[in-house]
Amino acid sequence: MVDTWEKDTLNNPRARLHSTGRAIWNRIQLLKNARERAGAETWVHWVHSHVEDESRQQVKTTSRHHCACKGAGMKCVPMHPHHRGNEAADRLATAGLAGEEPKEYNLRCTTGDEHFTLRRQGQLCQGDISSSLKGAAVDARRNEMEEGTGSRPPSAKATQWLAMMQMSEDSIVGWMSKQKSVSSRYRVRAWAEVLPPTPMR
Repeated sequence: MVDTWEKDTLNNPRARLHSTGRAIWNRIQLLKNARERAGAETWVHWVHSHVEDESRQQVKTTSRHHCACKGAGMKCVPMHPHHRGNEAADRLATAGLAGEEPKEYNLRCTTGDEHFTLRRQGQLCQGDISSSLKGAAVDARRNEMEEGTGSRPPSAKATQWLAMMQMSEDSIVGWMSKQKSVSSRYRVRAWAEVLPPTPMR
């Protein structure tokens, strides 16, 4: 949150399209900008979490942020008002998770968003637009593999490959795709089962 606060994207719509919580941050930046124009200053400081655990009280010297409690030697003070307030906020957040899920009209998710918003399968995209577009493209391709296009029925190979994709674990496939021990060309051809035959000796 501290890092996002320090960014100014009011005149950078491209950067805003890649941000999370776009609508609320647009509103925050407008308030921040209005205060600055009026001569006021606003600071946002980082508060280390869960310092009731003694092993978490010492902030690493490599940390880019210093805790707002300003403990000596970068060691947090658990009873500081900032930490007590942070813990109270955590408890309220946990209690909120057990409650009824709020509806979109309660949250007013689009208030402060761009002039145009994107929905995917009926859900408002509040995060990175490019990720939603990539996901929609993947969904469209999988639907084409399952149902075909227009008058063309799906091919047997596409149906078989789709079944393999649905039974695979996305995280494992992603990990395998990043390995450099074999070329991407070989890996794709292996998945598609179109490798050339191995010559017999």
